[in-house]
Amino acid sequence: MMKNLILMFLLLMSSATLAREIHCVVHDVYAPYSDINLYKKKGNKYEMKVFLEDELLLTEQVSFKFSRRARVATFKGQSVEIKTTGLVANMGVRGQFKIQKISKLPYNGLCKLFKD
Repeated sequence: MMKNLILMFLLLMSSATLAREIHCVVHDVYAPYSDINLYKKKGNKYEMKVFLEDELLLTEQVSFKFSRRARVATFKGQSVEIKTTGLVANMGVRGQFKIQKISKLPYNGLCKLFKD
């Protein structure tokens, strides 16, 4: 039983730390953006690109922080904050996005994490 718990914990941690690309898809016609792509750079830094259909709205560098206790992943920059609970590889989870340069209100969308 303990061995299974340790394996599940390691799988969760590896999915959060080894991700090279994260794609957040927003499923709402009234959303101020349609896609958020995060590309891993160095350490805990990611380059974030926000799109509305094919138009690039914003490019910003954000830092990644994972809280083991709360199981919350946070991507944060100067005007950007994305929080997701239970970020797991190749599974869609709800995320709360706040991109102040585009919209002042937080917005809930679906995040999907991809590993390479």
